[in-house]
Amino acid sequence: MEEDKNKRKQDDLTSSAVSGASYKTIQTFDEATKQHYVAYSGVDNETGRTLVKGLRYC
Repeated sequence: MEEDKNKRKQDDLTSSAVSGASYKTIQTFDEATKQHYVAYSGVDNETGRTLVKGLRYC
C-alpha cells in the first residue's frame, strides 16, 4: 500500500516535470502558428487590427 502511494507520487512528479519542461516549446510554436495565420489572413483577432497584405508601406 505504501509502495503504491510512493509510486503514484513519483509518477505525478515525473508528469509535472515533463509538463514544465515542454511549456516553453509549446508556447513558442503556438506564437509562431498565430503569426503565420495573421500573416496569411491579414487580421489579428487578438488585437482587433487589420493588417495590410503586401510589401507596400501605408
